Amino acid sequence: MRIYLARHGHAVSAVENPERPLSQEGLDEVRRMAAFMARAGIRVGRVVHSGKARAAQTASLYAQAIGGDSQPEAVEGLQPNDQPSRFATTVDGLKTDTLVAGHMPHLGRLAQLLVTGVVDLPLVSLETGSVVCLERGDSEDDWWIIWMMEPSLLG
Repeated sequence: MRIYLARHGHAVSAVENPERPLSQEGLDEVRRMAAFMARAGIRVGRVVHSGKARAAQTASLYAQAIGGDSQPEAVEGLQPNDQPSRFATTVDGLKTDTLVAGHMPHLGRLAQLLVTGVVDLPLVSLETGSVVCLERGDSEDDWWIIWMMEPSLLG
């Protein structure tokens, strides 16, 4: 099983809009990444997000491109400063490939926890619109980084 940790695209400033939806740049970043993943044949059975506008928009774009019939859903434990262990318990119960649209530093800390078992060991930093793909090994506690991509590499 794979989990795709997707940082939301670039958002407008809080001064421009307190909800901080995706900017045009952010929409373009996520669309490029979602198209790349679709071309690569990636499909997920579930798309989840933090509930914040920028993450919800990001999740919606991924659901359209690689989510099949899945509808994006807001779940607890994905806020920018949430403890990654809170969502890690949800990951343990996943049975299908899942895309998680969220925020830094949470996504970086979640990847650290899943791969190393430690939260405070820097492992990945995701630019806006970037995705890191983790694959579960033979046990529920065994995760590997399979690939990582950022939109700027896609042109």
